[in-house]
Amino acid sequence: MSINKSILFAKLEKFINEKYQATDKDLLIKLCKQVIFNDPTKNCIIKGNKSDWDNLPQTKAFFTANPIAVYP
Repeated sequence: MSINKSILFAKLEKFINEKYQATDKDLLIKLCKQVIFNDPTKNCIIKGNKSDWDNLPQTKAFFTANPIAVYP
């Protein structure tokens, strides 16, 4: 099962705009967007040998998994 990140973010943003009344609403939306659309393969630090991942199923590795949705 996969989650469409664009749909998830749109629903979360709508919920925040309708229900959240604090002054930091824009910051909360920005942080949610960064978390939802984060790509863990970018700017990561690999410690050890990448060959240690050779027997890892491709569906379990960030570097070989297909992205679900792109950043809007």
